[in-house]
Amino acid sequence: MNEQSEGLVEVGSVARDGMVDLQISTAKKYPRDLDTFVETVAAMALRDEETAGKCIYGLPRAGKVIEGPSVRFAEILVTSWKNVRADVQSAPVGPKDTECVSTATFFDLETNVAIRLSTNRRIVNKDGRRYSDDMIVMTQNANNSIAFRNAVFKGIPPALWEGVYDRARVLALGEGGTIVQKRQDMIAWFGKLGIQEAQILKRLDVTSADAISVDELVKLKGLANAVKDGEITVEQAFNMTGTAPAKAPDLKAKLAEQREQGAAKAGSTATDADIARRAIQRKKAQDAGALEADAPGPPEHPDPEPPVSDEEAATITRQKATALKQTAEKAGVSEAALLDHLSIALEKESVEDLTPAEADAVTDWLETQKQEELPL
Repeated sequence: MNEQSEGLVEVGSVARDGMVDLQISTAKKYPRDLDTFVETVAAMALRDEETAGKCIYGLPRAGKVIEGPSVRFAEILVTSWKNVRADVQSAPVGPKDTECVSTATFFDLETNVAIRLSTNRRIVNKDGRRYSDDMIVMTQNANNSIAFRNAVFKGIPPALWEGVYDRARVLALGEGGTIVQKRQDMIAWFGKLGIQEAQILKRLDVTSADAISVDELVKLKGLANAVKDGEITVEQAFNMTGTAPAKAPDLKAKLAEQREQGAAKAGSTATDADIARRAIQRKKAQDAGALEADAPGPPEHPDPEPPVSDEEAATITRQKATALKQTAEKAGVSEAALLDHLSIALEKESVEDLTPAEADAVTDWLETQKQEELPL
């Protein structure tokens, strides 16, 4: 390092130190009020049933469901605490890495106490096969949330927020409806993800739906939040490693139907490539205004068609992938859940890996799988 570079580093370090000193002095000048903190947390966390419900999450551990405050609750805490710096960073993932690492920092400027925690998550499956790029990014995001949550709960004393959290647990169940109806709603919600009632009872270690208590309902809601946020998959939530959820066969059936329809339109020997080529050419004709809505299909013996360039094929693939993700979001299917279904039903690890025919099949399937809002 030359003298000029050393000078730049020194100036940058001094500037950062000066900024931190200014923040600390400001925090000392305007200290937090603990009563105000508790009131602010309560005002946000207890705003309504939906917000209170998002403050809870659950994870399966040792055959049981461990329930606790979620990253959404941590966000409420850190914004209410004031005079604090909180951030999280992901370490670069190398081509041979089997884990992703996230490091969160919680720096209380008022007390000059800093906490730094790291969390790891695997990016390979049980067979040692590396996740797709999309799944690695999603795993990193979930790991970031976990690291951030852990650092915040270490930095802000539980004695100040546990009371509000307990009230949020009660509010999350809502005041209307009977516990019988709430059980049915929760079982129905998981049923839309392919989870049977027997699997829910086994996870909660109860013998019947009537035995599901208020505490068990809160745990189920925590599991549902963890699945929706992408922290765990449905299979992980119910210990279904290697087992396809009930919806996966439906997706396979939809793909078979799509192939049959495509073959009927493009010729009995049509392949995915044939269908894709015709779709691109029809799209070009539509853009040019040359194709009417009721235009007949291709002739029985069409003229030879020019090949589709790699650039055109890549463009149509990107467009279909983007549209598919948007459809999944509207249907209430998280990207993590979508990738799970693709892996199980189609043995594809990324939306971009789908052929145009497969993308159309998945889109049609999503339209029939619209989920209701999280119950309770």
